[in-house]
Amino acid sequence: MFPNEEKDGRKWSLPSWQQLIFLVKTLSLKEKKIFLSALFLACSLFAIWGLVIYFKETDKKPALGGSYTEGIQGQPLYLNPIVARGNPVDNDLSNLIFSSLFHYDANGKLEQDLVQDWERSEDGLVYTLHLKPGVKWHDGKDLTAEDVIFTINLILNPAYGSAFRANLEGVTFEKKDDQTLVLTLKKAYTPFLHNLTFGILPKHLWGDITSDKFLLTELNRKPIGSGMYSFYKLEKGKDGKITSITLRANNQYYGEKPHLKELVFQFYADWSEILNAYSQGQIKGISYIETANLKDASKENGLKIYELPTTRVYSVFFNQQKSAVLADQKVREALNVATEKEELLRGVLEGKGVVINTPFLPNTLGFSPDLNKYEFNLEKARNILKEDGWEILNEKERKKVSAEGNANTLYNAKTKQSLSFTLTVANYPELIKTADLLKKQWEQIGVNIVLDITDTSETLQTKISERNYEALLFGEVLQADPDPTPFWHSNSKQSPGLNLALFDDKEADSLLDQARQEVSEQKRAELYHAFGEIINQKTPAIFLFSPSYLYGVFEDYKDVGVKIIYDSSDRLDDIAKRYLFVSRTRK
Repeated sequence: MFPNEEKDGRKWSLPSWQQLIFLVKTLSLKEKKIFLSALFLACSLFAIWGLVIYFKETDKKPALGGSYTEGIQGQPLYLNPIVARGNPVDNDLSNLIFSSLFHYDANGKLEQDLVQDWERSEDGLVYTLHLKPGVKWHDGKDLTAEDVIFTINLILNPAYGSAFRANLEGVTFEKKDDQTLVLTLKKAYTPFLHNLTFGILPKHLWGDITSDKFLLTELNRKPIGSGMYSFYKLEKGKDGKITSITLRANNQYYGEKPHLKELVFQFYADWSEILNAYSQGQIKGISYIETANLKDASKENGLKIYELPTTRVYSVFFNQQKSAVLADQKVREALNVATEKEELLRGVLEGKGVVINTPFLPNTLGFSPDLNKYEFNLEKARNILKEDGWEILNEKERKKVSAEGNANTLYNAKTKQSLSFTLTVANYPELIKTADLLKKQWEQIGVNIVLDITDTSETLQTKISERNYEALLFGEVLQADPDPTPFWHSNSKQSPGLNLALFDDKEADSLLDQARQEVSEQKRAELYHAFGEIINQKTPAIFLFSPSYLYGVFEDYKDVGVKIIYDSSDRLDDIAKRYLFVSRTRK
């Protein structure tokens, strides 16, 4: 039966509110309890049914709003993408404020930013880039190809001291129209697009600023870009130092708009200040956590620590021109076999990283696990040296030949050499700890290691530029494209080249040259594998480990999902997807 339905000629309807009240009054106490319980159950079931329908018909999605405050050690100097590479703090903020032609996503993949689409000529020399239409600077002006050309000219001018200059040398460029530009290379270079990740400056604001005023203009402190976030305000302390910079979401942004409306970066002198600020709720994230500070950070309430893979690789490079001992390939092989890399990883980085055995990182083009033939085996290392003529001398023999090192240091009667060399290392806690462990490991097979700890970065750079070391413990940062040419080609043996082992092999050079021009990824991988086999055979270095980047964010922030970083600023590559609040919308 339904409301107003007739039965036996009579019209039936729901009882009125007054009739229901009268009915309840006529009930006994027991009947009232039963009635009210039934009514409560019915209402509860109706509410649950409504919630089920609501959740079934709607989706939970990130909502716009909220802010994120991060603590950073250091001070901003120039929020200018042309020179920001010299200061990590500047780089962090510049990457958010300024757009680039290409950039990296949260998975470390190169993707188009300002570029709508692009073409490459068949010979690999000419790149035509088409910009996205309607891109605006934060002041409302249009961004055009003229701004890109202007920025490239600044980079190529040595008066501005841009770190990007080497990436664009020899490249000619022209504007085809307001949205199109053409770049021409002298020689094909497949990873070229990775060189176009620099921020673009607005010509209408910077065009009249000369090189001598370039670092003095207020635009370096209150920048105007075209990126996802725009500059809002800068605050200073009583001592004149900058205490914080606030960015706000760019409402005119052409790409995926962020959920967080505001980002605040607060600057501190040291780790203790940062940890104290988090404990007091002044910040919601910590830009970097050293392994030495990991235990303290892990105790903080709500701080979720992310371990991000990096492309920094620490290795020992052998300078065979400085050390006759290290010119012996059998010695280099024995040192490889006597190196317990897992112990280094645990002892130095508390396991926060990965062991590296080749010039290529895992999951990168050219990597192959079968390239490593130097598994840790002390007995094997001793046998390699013994077969090569290295023996322990008794006290009388040692005095006779004046052998270096202690009583366990090996000596080669044929070459009249002690198994001894100097290992140069920067005065940095993790590197010194690594050097100490290597010294202990290698002493077990009769090698005498003298540690040369450089107190200043200036001294170290002088030694590196002059190649004044026998063995060097040093870290190199690989790029997103795994081109090993800068580190291993014979053209890079002399400073400012990065071939720290002074490796010189014609076949290896040829493979690297071919790979640089090869468009097919499969063929490039094959060329890199062949190159890796040569490195494995020649043993010009010992690859040790790649450290993780440790980064803390308060647990309420969701979708913090960067998979790999090439630079510390890449930890924010996922900032558009992060959110604090949620809402439900109809499916």
